[in-house]
Amino acid sequence: MKETVGKNRPTRFSAEIKEASKGDWGKVLKLRFQDGSGDKLNFKPGQSIVIFGKREETSAPIISPPTFEGELELLLEGGREDDSPLGTMREGTDVLLGGLHGRGYPVEDAKGNNLLFITGGTGLARLRSAIEYVYQTREEYKEAQIIYGGRSSADFLFQEDFSRWGNRFDLRVGCEKKGLNNEKELISNLLSGIKINGENSSAFMAGPQILYKFFIPYLTDIGFRDKEIYLYFGRDITAGNEHERGGVERKIAKEDGPVLSYTKIKKQVGPLFEQLSLNL
Repeated sequence: MKETVGKNRPTRFSAEIKEASKGDWGKVLKLRFQDGSGDKLNFKPGQSIVIFGKREETSAPIISPPTFEGELELLLEGGREDDSPLGTMREGTDVLLGGLHGRGYPVEDAKGNNLLFITGGTGLARLRSAIEYVYQTREEYKEAQIIYGGRSSADFLFQEDFSRWGNRFDLRVGCEKKGLNNEKELISNLLSGIKINGENSSAFMAGPQILYKFFIPYLTDIGFRDKEIYLYFGRDITAGNEHERGGVERKIAKEDGPVLSYTKIKKQVGPLFEQLSLNL
């Protein structure tokens, strides 16, 4: 079946699920496009795409790089229930894809710069596409470092990629240890692992929210410019009271995001950004 174009709606692509692997944090789908239509799918790292089931649809983060060949990987977040139309998707299921969502990380604009990736826990799913793209085009960037933290090693996603990434990135991975002040110690250890200064550098970040609170001031102190710090500002970000939070999410996540520069976030959100919920 070929791509489908409806009146006043995005191009849709037909694909078959070649593999579906489930974890506590969600399900990774590997899709192969039919009739080579995937060549026409142009996306940026950090974007999501709509996936259509029989009676349900959802927006799924793309975790493959834009340079993917053959199979495209998507993440169905939250371990959807097996009895739902999307939760039962398995090998051999035909699906429709269409409608890219949001702005992605500006990997093209960052070429020639140092690159710093910062994330924790399931936030890595939002950065994996960008990391893989830079991995494949590594010679077009200067220094590149990944800072990744979690409560325990069980929280780490895509651990099978770590060894390969370590060949082309300075990869620093840390988790909490037993004892008091685990969270503060983890943040301190991760901060001390940053070896890139802010000159001719870009930072790509993706939650959890506590990383933003501690890492952004540190990055600006070592010379990163606000316009070169990019954050994933999705629907899971909470700030202020319920009324304010809904307004922020609609404005930032749905209209302008999910990836924005710190300059734009400060302009759009103002002091609300300082009130982010810090629940890990």
